[in-house]
Amino acid sequence: MLRKSLTSYPDAHAHCGTGNFPLWLAPDQVRVITLNDDEALIAYAKPIVSELRANRARVDADFSATPFKAKISNAEQLRVHTMMVIGGHPKTTFLF
Repeated sequence: MLRKSLTSYPDAHAHCGTGNFPLWLAPDQVRVITLNDDEALIAYAKPIVSELRANRARVDADFSATPFKAKISNAEQLRVHTMMVIGGHPKTTFLF
């Protein structure tokens, strides 16, 4: 009985209410988004994605040339739990 309720929880949660999963159940926990397709930003963001994946986070990345607002809108439509935006400030400090 408990097994059935645990396996049906994600499906029931998606169809009722908002459909936003808690972080530990979300298919994509983090999406790393760059402001543009600048090679320096992408080179800075790739180790961040690798580090998150090494820590067993479910991470997706969007390094495309798509406008920034479209990237955010797409992530919101996919109900990504956390969006990490890279760019706009000096890339000298990286404390992870």
